Amino acid sequence: MRPVSTLLEVTDLSVGYTRPVVGPISFRVEPGEVVGLQGPNGSGKSTLLRALAGMATMFAGHVSRRPGLRISYQSQELPQLGEMPISGHDVLRSAAARQDNAPLPVAQLLHQRIDRMSSGEKQQLLVWTVLNCGADLVILDEPTNNLDPAAVSWVAEAIRAPIDDRGAIVVSHDAAFVDQVCARVVRVGE
Repeated sequence: MRPVSTLLEVTDLSVGYTRPVVGPISFRVEPGEVVGLQGPNGSGKSTLLRALAGMATMFAGHVSRRPGLRISYQSQELPQLGEMPISGHDVLRSAAARQDNAPLPVAQLLHQRIDRMSSGEKQQLLVWTVLNCGADLVILDEPTNNLDPAAVSWVAEAIRAPIDDRGAIVVSHDAAFVDQVCARVVRVGE
């Protein structure tokens, strides 16, 4: 059993691309904890997530990660894979994600080509992939986009599932979803 320590600690962080668009902000994520980020549209929630995943610039502040921390990130924009003839199985395999425990809605997609899936089906597959690829910290930006109520329900269960003390950061415009899955909420841009 590995020692329990804070997965991620953000201190007075300001992030953006060519200039800061959010911050300073401070928060932490503990093992087994799901933290929600909420704020108005344009407040920088997605930019903050992208910075934590190494895809935006950190202008000030500090981020401490537990040594060896593995992060998986799901963008709110579905990747455009065009006419690539890869299956759901291939997507999970490429991310080294577990396939044996997929819920029925995802299991039904494993042999289907992703270029023939609806946006909601792709979203379900990608959220499941990010949640099951062995990461210590999962970052989910609008994981309920394009999902019907039944899919939102199993996604909420999957996010809350205690998997090896995995932590998560979730952004969602759905306040009820955030209340359902998050242990605490950090306000951004207010």
